[in-house]
Amino acid sequence: MIFLFFAPILFVGFGIFVSSFDYSNEVLINASKEEVWEKLTDPEQANQWIETLTRMEILEGEPNAIGTKSKLYFSNAQGEDPVTLVEEITAFEPHNRFAFKMDTDIFDGSTEITLKTVAGKTQLTATNTVHGKAVYWRSLLYLMKGNLRQQAQLSYDNLKELLKN
Repeated sequence: MIFLFFAPILFVGFGIFVSSFDYSNEVLINASKEEVWEKLTDPEQANQWIETLTRMEILEGEPNAIGTKSKLYFSNAQGEDPVTLVEEITAFEPHNRFAFKMDTDIFDGSTEITLKTVAGKTQLTATNTVHGKAVYWRSLLYLMKGNLRQQAQLSYDNLKELLKN
């Protein structure tokens, strides 16, 4: 009974005290930085390694240019309207660094991906920041932090597999 009283308070507390959080992913890919970069930054191939991505459309700008905004559509398990986000490229340094801001109705955030050669392979490191736009979403997203990290890791692992072929 006490738990039922304190659970909502704890949930809201997460959203009040944790407005944003970071997580990172890393994968070592048996391919050159150039090969990884080509797959990583090709919008036509993104849905081959980002599992739930169904399509991407440029809203303004040119492909792979700083300032370009694109709308990404993701499928959801319920088969309802797709989840969308707007991505704006903030860094594009061929074969080294790719970064973007993201914005949705429930959160905004950023991702920075760096590539580094390690023992003839490419180490991809992604650093992500997520900020919920309301107390409810801050709480929920914080509690889902592990799932968000796992989903991103799955995408990078898929990229690694794609480059094996």
